[in-house]
Order: sequence, then C-alpha cells, then structure tokens
Amino acid sequence: MKLFDSIDKYYVKSARLNRLMDILFIINIFISIVLTSLENDYLCISEIVIVLVYLICKVIDDHYFWYEAEKERRKDNISNGFNIEISEEKTKGYYNNEFKPSFKKYVVNVFESNYFSREISKRMIFRASLKCIFALMIFTFCALSSLSNNVLLVIVQVLFSAEITEDAISIICYYFKISSLYEKARNELITVGIISKNQYVWLLEYCMEYENIKSYYKVRLNSKIYNNLNENLSNNWDEIKKQIKFHSKLK
Repeated sequence: MKLFDSIDKYYVKSARLNRLMDILFIINIFISIVLTSLENDYLCISEIVIVLVYLICKVIDDHYFWYEAEKERRKDNISNGFNIEISEEKTKGYYNNEFKPSFKKYVVNVFESNYFSREISKRMIFRASLKCIFALMIFTFCALSSLSNNVLLVIVQVLFSAEITEDAISIICYYFKISSLYEKARNELITVGIISKNQYVWLLEYCMEYENIKSYYKVRLNSKIYNNLNENLSNNWDEIKKQIKFHSKLK
C-alpha cells in the first residue's frame, strides 16, 4: 500500500529547525577550535550569539513545531484505531494491521509504533553520544583556557553543553524505557496472548505510558535511519503482527 501522510508536513517544519541547529552546532565547534589558537572578540561574540540562537530554536521546536506534530499524530492514531474523525489530517498505510476499527486495532497501532521507535532510537544513541562528547570538550576548553575570563562565553557554553548532554541522556533513557515497554507488551500480546478482561486494563495503561514516554523525552526519531531501515523493519513487523493473539473467549 502506498503511504500517504498529511501529518508529515508538521514534522518537516521541526526537521528543518533541527537541521539549522545541527549547522549551528558545527559552526560552534569550528569557532571553538579557531579560538584555541586565536583570541578574537568578534569570534567570541559570534559564538555567544550562535549558542543563544541554538537554545531559542530548541525552545521553539519543543513548545510549538514538535508539539503540534505529535498532537496530530496522536489524534490520527485514535482516528485510525476507532475509525472516527477527530482531525482534518489523513494518513493511509501509516499503520499496518488487519484488525477492524476497535480498541484492539488502536493497541496494535501503538505496538507497531513502539517497535519502530525502539529500533530507530537504538541506532541514534551513538551519534547523540558523539555530539555530547564534542560539547563537553568545548566547555572544558572554555573553562581551562584564557577564554575563561569571558564570563558570558563560559555561561552560554555551560548552557549549550548542558542542553546537548541532556539530549544524549534523553535518547538513551528513551530507548531503554521504550524497549522495556515493548518487551512487556510483546509478552502480553504474543507470548501470553490476551485471554482475560483484566489485560485490557493493562493494555490501556500501556498505550498511555507509551504516549507519556514520547511526550516527556521529546526524542526526534532520525528520518534517515527510518528510511534506511523501513523496508526491513516493515517486513519484520509483518511477521510480528501475525503472532498477536486476542482470544475470543475472555476470562
């Protein structure tokens, strides 16, 4: 089925802002390297401005672009799962399971998203850790060099390094939490199978916890990694969903 996803335009805005932030990160590193051998007031001011712009972009993305994108994605999941219209945005082929519109379909949609999120975030950890190391190196340089006399520069580099470090920690924590949640859901849906009404209560809590983890950590799954892995992950998902068991007679 050909994928149609009108919600993608919300993520595009966030992605563009994140690309700008990546560029600012690289420029910041370059200026810091130059400052190791050349003290220049204009470069110091430029670095301060770059860090401040980076932090402002992060705030705008977190509280507007990313929020709007995730809000529409949550609404679409509910619309797709229960076949109700609660959003003007439409998707086709984004979720892949054959369950009829129902709570079951909604749960399996979340489980599919959980699977893809786990696999993609696992492959994002190395890059995030590398950025964190570079950011800490910049801060260490500013703190130990003659630039430490520039209090404002040191302060903004502390903020910059803290922000990059928090991002890396968030991705790592996100992966482990999302992975743990996936294993629990897999046990319920596949290993044990849904055999009692009490499990439906757990499934509802599972869906809420998954959305809670996503909204708390605000991890932007890397689109390049997704595109590279999509075919393989989709094939794996086709096999996983065949093993999901909802028993007709519940205890």
